[in-house]
Amino acid sequence: EIFCQKSGMTTNGIGNYMRSIRTVYNDAIDRDLIGIDKYPFRRFKIKKAKTIHRNVNVKDLRFMLNFDYDDLKERLKANAKKYTSKFPDVKKYVDLWFLSFYFCGMNIKDILFLKHNAIRNNEFYIIRFTSGEQIIIRVEPEAWNIIKMYPGKKYLLSFLDEYSTDDYKNVESRMNENLKFVLPYITGYWARHTWATIASKLDVPDPIVDIAQGRTVKGMAGIYIARNMGKITEANRKVIDYLFSK
Repeated sequence: EIFCQKSGMTTNGIGNYMRSIRTVYNDAIDRDLIGIDKYPFRRFKIKKAKTIHRNVNVKDLRFMLNFDYDDLKERLKANAKKYTSKFPDVKKYVDLWFLSFYFCGMNIKDILFLKHNAIRNNEFYIIRFTSGEQIIIRVEPEAWNIIKMYPGKKYLLSFLDEYSTDDYKNVESRMNENLKFVLPYITGYWARHTWATIASKLDVPDPIVDIAQGRTVKGMAGIYIARNMGKITEANRKVIDYLFSK
């Protein structure tokens, strides 16, 4: 924990590692590979910090949409010697960010691993990596425009094509670096919070937001919305229309 703190990791980032280590220890004890006396988590408490709400306001969203990317590209070319293999491709990664937003704030990893057959009858069907929940959302025209610009070979989109392995973390890292040329304070994950915040502002019920973003909703609310997936499409269209309204 001290090592992680000195290397600049956040409290919740450290917690992710600690929970993984704890899982390995618990499994080792269950398999009788080590004794309970070797368990290091008896008195060690994994710390957790309250998550800061990370949403982009509508004014900044529109700034991102209307940003002069051609001018930025020319200015960056003038300083090309500063960059190596990570030469900025800002518009490409902002498009990926907005694709997440147009998909109700879908996790970037889920987007990168979309298969070509994920889209059927203008809807895409995926199982979220983290929750195992199925998401079914209509592909809106704004999302189609981006998908058509970056056709992939192995996957629906081309972002992983340049890697010999499915190194999605590298894509996320490059995305976050490129986003800072437009809005210095955001990362890829902000698209998820932003969609949820706008949806809430437009009075979209919390269970609909949760199911749209692949979280598990228990009880009658979850059953009702699962049977009425059109509610997700209505909510997404409402959020996108709000972005493009005058």
